[in-house]
Order: sequence, then C-alpha cells, then structure tokens
Amino acid sequence: MWNWIWQDGSGQGDDPLIESHCKYIECAKYEDEITIKPWIEEMSGAKVIFNYSAIRSFDKKILATGSTVHVFVDEKFRIINIMKKGTEIWGKLQILL
Repeated sequence: MWNWIWQDGSGQGDDPLIESHCKYIECAKYEDEITIKPWIEEMSGAKVIFNYSAIRSFDKKILATGSTVHVFVDEKFRIINIMKKGTEIWGKLQILL
C-alpha cells in the first residue's frame, strides 16, 4: 500500500490508500523505460482520487491505466476534512487540479 504524510501549520496527517484499480493494456519488456503520469481526478475535503497512466517512453504507448483512492486522516487515523484542518496542503493540492 502507498500513502504519503502531509504536514502543515496545523500538525501532521496521513493519506492512507483505501482502494486501488489497474487495467493492463499491453506488456512492457524489462528494458523498456516507463513513465508514470499521475493526475488528480477528484478531490473533496475527506478524500482524493488519483488516476495514472503508464506510458512506454519510446513509442508513447499507454501500457496500463489505474486509480487510487486515499482519505485524509489525523494522527489517530480519524478521517478529517483537510479543507478545515490542513488548509496549506489543501491549497497545494488545488493547484494540481
């Protein structure tokens, strides 16, 4: 599982992964260079959905697509509204939309 820790003036929180999905379209070879293109699909105060494309560099072929859903929690792993409790990180994520 993947998650990242955020920190702003209100303290520290966490962003645990609660759901993931991957659709494999074409195989990659060991020597292939792959670029992962992430973007935010949807975001609310309590969760964020990231989408991903895995792209083979030399021919720009999309090899896989996927998504992950994360919720924002505090240090006790209680779901929080990041718009209210993590305003700095909320602002940074808004830029990515």
